[in-house]
Amino acid sequence: MKGHIWLGSLAAGIALLVGSGGGAIAQSPAPAASAPEPQVINALPAVIQGTLQDGDAVLSSDNSLYDAYIFQGKAGDSVVIAMESNQFDTYLGVLDASGTVIGENDDSAQGVTNSRLEITLPRDGEYLVIANGFDRTSRGNYSLQISIKE
Repeated sequence: MKGHIWLGSLAAGIALLVGSGGGAIAQSPAPAASAPEPQVINALPAVIQGTLQDGDAVLSSDNSLYDAYIFQGKAGDSVVIAMESNQFDTYLGVLDASGTVIGENDDSAQGVTNSRLEITLPRDGEYLVIANGFDRTSRGNYSLQISIKE
């Protein structure tokens, strides 16, 4: 597992997009490439077909590519986020508006390279989902699913 160092490397570029708090992201070094604005998800459930490819944002900690998505959540909601790919080992992270990591996952189960998180949101506000690959060689198509557990 990459650990919080991985998400910390997103730095001020992403932290400014989701809030101006003093979380781990805002206190870390800048990303290797300028962080693009995250794609806004207007309603849940959402299914996104994405691609990690050359030209995407790059994490400075391991030079892996990532895509970023923002959704609105309510305190107490149980949100399920799953990322699947048959082309690379996925890695998933979620941050709150202050830049605090509230969840991350590499492999959803032993021997499975897809990622899955179930998180109870601590407060109302914006949340940032980072769709990433495990290392700098990760390239290819993926499916990202975000839903509220009933």
